[in-house]
Amino acid sequence: MAGGSGIPPSRPTGGAQVLAIFGPATPWADKTLSYEGDQFVLEDHGPIAPEVVLWHDQQGNLVWPYEGLRKWALGVASRPASTIRPVESCADNRCDADNRCAADNRSVVTNDEPAEKSESRTRSRALLLPAVFLIGFALVGVVATVAKGGYLRDGIGIACAAMAGALAVLGVVSLVRPSALSRSAAASSFSRLSPGRLPLILACLCAAFLALAAVLWWLPHYEVIVPADKRVALDEAPALVVTVKNRGLLSGTYKAVYRLAGRAASSVELALNAGQEQAVALSLPRDSQCGPYVLELGSTTIPVEVVRPARFSVGRLKADPSVTKVRQAVKVVASVKNAGGISGTFPGVLLANGRKVSTRPAEIGAGGSATITFVVLPGSRGLCRLQLGDARTTVMVVQPVRPPNGKVLHRRIRGGRAHLTVKNANGIDAMVILTRAKSPRKPALAVYVRGRGSASVHNVPDGRYIVWDCIGRDWNAHTKGFLATEEYSRWRDPLVFATKRLPGRVRWKNWALTLGSGPSEKAVVTSSRQFPEL
Repeated sequence: MAGGSGIPPSRPTGGAQVLAIFGPATPWADKTLSYEGDQFVLEDHGPIAPEVVLWHDQQGNLVWPYEGLRKWALGVASRPASTIRPVESCADNRCDADNRCAADNRSVVTNDEPAEKSESRTRSRALLLPAVFLIGFALVGVVATVAKGGYLRDGIGIACAAMAGALAVLGVVSLVRPSALSRSAAASSFSRLSPGRLPLILACLCAAFLALAAVLWWLPHYEVIVPADKRVALDEAPALVVTVKNRGLLSGTYKAVYRLAGRAASSVELALNAGQEQAVALSLPRDSQCGPYVLELGSTTIPVEVVRPARFSVGRLKADPSVTKVRQAVKVVASVKNAGGISGTFPGVLLANGRKVSTRPAEIGAGGSATITFVVLPGSRGLCRLQLGDARTTVMVVQPVRPPNGKVLHRRIRGGRAHLTVKNANGIDAMVILTRAKSPRKPALAVYVRGRGSASVHNVPDGRYIVWDCIGRDWNAHTKGFLATEEYSRWRDPLVFATKRLPGRVRWKNWALTLGSGPSEKAVVTSSRQFPEL
C-alpha cells in the first residue's frame, strides 16, 4: 500500500520505530503504531498483541508508509518473541524488486512460535460468536418445544424469534457503539467484513429469522390431535373423534378432506382463532366389519381398529338385609362384566319399583368386570323390587310393631295343666320357643317377652321340651323375627312336664326360666341357621 496519509518515511534512530497510523473507522483513529523493545506499541495505550495488528491490517484499518515496511511488520507480528535490528526506511519510499527496504535488506528475524499457531488461535476466536448463537438457538428451541407440549414447529419458531431479537441487539450495538463491538468476540467473528457492512448483514440475518418465526409460529398452522385409544366401537354411530387446534398466533380457516380407506368421504372446514381447538368426528359406515382401517384427515394418517361395542351383563343382585324396616339402609351389590371389544361406561342406574334411586357409573375395560355397590333407604312399607340392568331382586320393607308382653306368637300344643313362667333380665325384648325333644327344629310354642318383663304360658302338656330364646330389636310380624337380632341361645337341659294322678288329687310340675345373655351353665349361644323358624 503506497504511503499517502501524512506519515513521512521513518528512519531508524535506535529508539521507537513508527510503523503505521490507524484509520478513521477504528476507535484509535489517527493513533500511531510503533515498534519498540520487541513489541508493538499503540500511542497513548501501550503494548498491544501481534494478533491485533494482523486483524486491523486485514480490516484495512492501518495506513502504512510503504509496502516494504508493511511486509516487515506483518512478518514480525506473525512471529512473536523475535529479536530484530532496527529497520532503516528507504529515503525515497522505494523498495527493491523483492519488496525489501534498500536500506536494510539484511534484517534478521528469529522466531520461537510458528505463524500457523497464531492463525489457528485467530480462527478459534472467529468461531466463538457463531458457536454461542448456535448453542443458544438449540437451548431456546428445546425449552420452547417442551413448553409447547412437545410441538417441534412452535419450538423452532420461538427459537427463531429469539435469534432475531439477539441479532437485532447486536446490529444496534454495531451502529451505536462500534468501538465496543470491535473489542468483543464479534470482531473476530466478522474479521473479513468491513465495519460498514456489518450492520447490514446483521439486519439481513434478523429479517431472515423473523420470516422463519412468522412462518413457523405466528401464521396459522394446525395440529390434528389423535386420541391414544384408536379403537372405534361399531355402535349406532361409529366414529373416531379427533381435535384440530390452531397453534398459530393469528386466526385462520382449517380446510381438509376426510378419506376413508383412500376414498374421499367428506370435507372439513373450521374457522379457528389463535389457540382454539375443535372436535371433529370421523364417521364410519354402520355396516363396517370389525378389523383395521386407515383414516386420513388432510396430511394426517390415522390407523384405527373397528371393534364390537361394549356389552354389559349384570350378575346376581344381592341385597342385605332382604327384610328391613322403613328408612333402614340396604346394601345392594352386583358384579358387572363387559363382553364387548372396547372399554365403556356402565351407566349403573339402580331402580326401585321402577324409579331411579341411585347411580354408580363404572368404566369397564374390554373383557373386564367390576363390582358395584349401592346403599338404598326404602321409604315405604311393602315389597321393594330392585333392578340393575337385567338383574332383579326383592326386599321386604316393614314397619316394626312391638307385640305386648306375654303375646303367644305360635302354639301347636294344648291341654296340659302346667304353666311356664319366663323372666327377661335383658334390657331388650326376647322370644322364647319350645320344641319337642324328638323334633328340635320344629316350634311347638312361642311367646314374646319384653325387656325387664315377665310372662307366663298356661296349659303346657306333658313332654320333654327344648328351650330356645333370642333377643333383639324391631319385631317383624311378617317374618316373625327381629330385624336386628343380637343373640341366639339354646338351653342345655330339656324341660320335662309331667302330670301325676294320685288318689284324690293330681300333681304336676311348673317351670320358671330367667333369660340372660351370653353363654352360661344353663344355656349356650347358637347361630341363626340352627335356630328354629316360626
